[in-house]
Amino acid sequence: RGRQNKTLSKTKQTNKQTNKQKTPKNHNQEIKERSTIQQREKKNRKVKFEYNGKIIKLDLLGYEGLAAAVAYEMALCTNIENPVEYNTGKFKYDNRMYTGCSSKNFLNENEEFVSYWRLMKSYGLDYEKIAKEKSTEGLIAEVIKFIDEVTGLDSKIWLAKLIEFDFLIKNDDRHLRNIGLIYNTQSKTFNYM
Repeated sequence: RGRQNKTLSKTKQTNKQTNKQKTPKNHNQEIKERSTIQQREKKNRKVKFEYNGKIIKLDLLGYEGLAAAVAYEMALCTNIENPVEYNTGKFKYDNRMYTGCSSKNFLNENEEFVSYWRLMKSYGLDYEKIAKEKSTEGLIAEVIKFIDEVTGLDSKIWLAKLIEFDFLIKNDDRHLRNIGLIYNTQSKTFNYM
């Protein structure tokens, strides 16, 4: 299957007709500067940066790089299409050597990663408030319904694969800020990761 996409403008028209959603803020927001990302992640004991077209993640808490490389190898044995390849290595940062991993930047020109959290926020939805009002099942259903309505995609199968793989590799760090879609700023379309 090729990439599936729908135009954002068609979705906007549908949302205006049903009057269920607020008009979204500009999805063409600039990707935050790497230094901002580094500062935020350094607080959480993570350092991630781009260098020569590669995304570098440093091990500061243990074996995150090795875990990513093993997860990639496991993904090759599943029905996950085109997993991002991670390779372990040693990297110099702030005049010190660190172990970690690198991957090719999976975004092409005119593409950006849009997390589910960012997409919901851009439509004025308060995830924390929804989470307090709904059961886990209700919350998942609400998020899927929203994402599908806004993007025109059917994300249930993709999301099920992601959750199954997280279970397989014991990933306990899945949240709405690291689940997302690829947004093409030129064609105004969303695609699966």
